[in-house]
Amino acid sequence: MEIGIIGAPQSGKSTLFTAITGVEPGNEVGKRAVVKVPDPRLDHLTDVFKPKKKINATVNFIDAPPPQSMSAKRGSAPSFLGFIKTVDAILVVSACYRDGGAKELQDIMEMLLLSDLEVIEGILARENKIKIDPKYSGPSMELLRKLAGELEQMKMLRNIELSEKELASLSGVQLFTKYPTFVALNVSENDIKGELKGEAKKAADYLDSIKTPYIAVCALIEAEIATLPDEDRESFMQEYGLESTASDRVIQEVYDLLGYQTFFTVGEDECRAWTIRKGDNAVTAAGKVHSDIAKGFIRAECCTYEDLLASDNSLQKAKANAKLRLEGKEYILKDGEICHFRHSG
Repeated sequence: MEIGIIGAPQSGKSTLFTAITGVEPGNEVGKRAVVKVPDPRLDHLTDVFKPKKKINATVNFIDAPPPQSMSAKRGSAPSFLGFIKTVDAILVVSACYRDGGAKELQDIMEMLLLSDLEVIEGILARENKIKIDPKYSGPSMELLRKLAGELEQMKMLRNIELSEKELASLSGVQLFTKYPTFVALNVSENDIKGELKGEAKKAADYLDSIKTPYIAVCALIEAEIATLPDEDRESFMQEYGLESTASDRVIQEVYDLLGYQTFFTVGEDECRAWTIRKGDNAVTAAGKVHSDIAKGFIRAECCTYEDLLASDNSLQKAKANAKLRLEGKEYILKDGEICHFRHSG
């Protein structure tokens, strides 16, 4: 899973990247970093089963460079777009600690929107050639005209209701406003507590109008928190009324936005957290562990994390209490289930 962080110059984007990842971008353009997803359940399972190693789920972050100009113009796609072509979601950082931050946020969103409009218009310009091309398998011209009309009204494609067939036809088209997107309102140290005001309130009102979720953070404070030893971190956070770090909040927002959840595998060699989408079935989860397990899938032994706790952390007791279940291919996994996959081969 990969998240692209974008924002205007001096928005605090790179500072927040450091707060989330613990990595300084330095002078490297498009710096990447991997973050382990914290999960107290995995920590507990590791204490119980005492494996040789513990493997957390991970999220990759990219610190994309800021646009060279904050003016969205046709025919001049910002270079930062090239850094977020393959991401799963976009995190926009808005400089709400200073005047103009809300306007810059709108400019960034309009750059994404204008890029999509130009891509669609480019395909529509080739309509006559596409009509006689037997190999064309992309979106219909009717759908593209509909999307162009929505974009011209400043509507983000992710907010437009499309059928599964229409979404599938767009899979090969680079459209940035189709990506799941959320925003970090980078506020000043004095504005961490209480209701949003000033630039943050303007930005939040705009985001509500385009149905885009957001969180409020102070990137400078969060970067400082990230450098503190564990014994000092909690008291420092309490001073600012923070219940969790920006890293934890961003990762939770990513999981919610993308509809992700976690299942676990446990054993003597390793205890591991795996990421799947909500609604994924047992054979899909098995494929995350190994494609051969999915191909030879027989049954999944499943036990919820809560049922394991209620069974004195013993899978044997869970089985005796009928809490360790055998499930078939189409079983829909729940968040936090502990699974062992029986398979042939």
